[in-house]
Amino acid sequence: MKENYTIEKLPEIPEINDRNLKLIRYTQGVYDKFKKMVRINPDGIEIFDLEVNSPVGKIPVRLYYPGNTRNDGKLHEALMFLHGGGFVMGSIETHDKICTKMAEKTGRIIASVGYRLSPKHIYPSAIRDCYCVYYYLCKNHKALMIKQEDIAIGGTSAGGNLALGVMEMCLRRNKRGVLPSALVLQYPLTDIESVLMEDYTNSALENANGKTLTLDAMTKMLRYYIPYFEREAGIEAPHLLGNPYLSPVKSELIFQYPKVIMISSDKDILRDDNRNFATVMAQNGVEFEHHEYCNMPHAFMSFDCEETEMAFGLIAEFLE
Repeated sequence: MKENYTIEKLPEIPEINDRNLKLIRYTQGVYDKFKKMVRINPDGIEIFDLEVNSPVGKIPVRLYYPGNTRNDGKLHEALMFLHGGGFVMGSIETHDKICTKMAEKTGRIIASVGYRLSPKHIYPSAIRDCYCVYYYLCKNHKALMIKQEDIAIGGTSAGGNLALGVMEMCLRRNKRGVLPSALVLQYPLTDIESVLMEDYTNSALENANGKTLTLDAMTKMLRYYIPYFEREAGIEAPHLLGNPYLSPVKSELIFQYPKVIMISSDKDILRDDNRNFATVMAQNGVEFEHHEYCNMPHAFMSFDCEETEMAFGLIAEFLE
């Protein structure tokens, strides 16, 4: 692994508060609309937008078909991708580049999900949207040219947390559909409870002022996602303690996981969170790969650099 990579001239992270969050979301909305207007499908990738009906409304989904996978009459492997953004921001458009690269490298059909965001839609809205889309992919796999028995799920950061939450739902409701074939996690948050309880890891304190994610920003975003988790006179919402949908590392069903690949970085507040999750997977006999990149910050998979290319290559090999 290359260990001397440096990130230069990254924009400063704005403070997360009610006013700034509204501005961030407004700016993202303008960006998303502009991106749709000027987007040109990359060579070799067919892109289609659709909406999945759910009990609470329509969930936007973007499908990426590499090569001739949409029109060759065969069913193909797929991956449901869940974007990051701390449960309060991020979108299909902001992670369009990652999904395009994932489709190119893996040859899989990629389904990117535009789940609902907090603070308007708090937990468990996002995870329910993601599970609804996964169920839709399974149920309509033939029309979408997808192999029902080989749909992997994955995501970046908060999206990795949601992917693990969907895995938990699938295991608990295994009579309703096919279980995911693999988990593809990129610096996932696996222990929300510890953050909200202020039981910080060493890496969270060491990288509290990270270039792409600070501890303060992460904590505030989680407060928007789970506003009723308080730590003053005890816990006001004790049912959230040990909740595997929020803190997958505490799940009792990890031993039933399919194969897992996890990409992480050492200059990330989530470094120790990811290392701990790898330890728990090993203790539960899960078949997994954990690749930690040196001197890389949180969300480095969005950068154009050698490490990112290496990571996409590892994911493609893993999913073969």
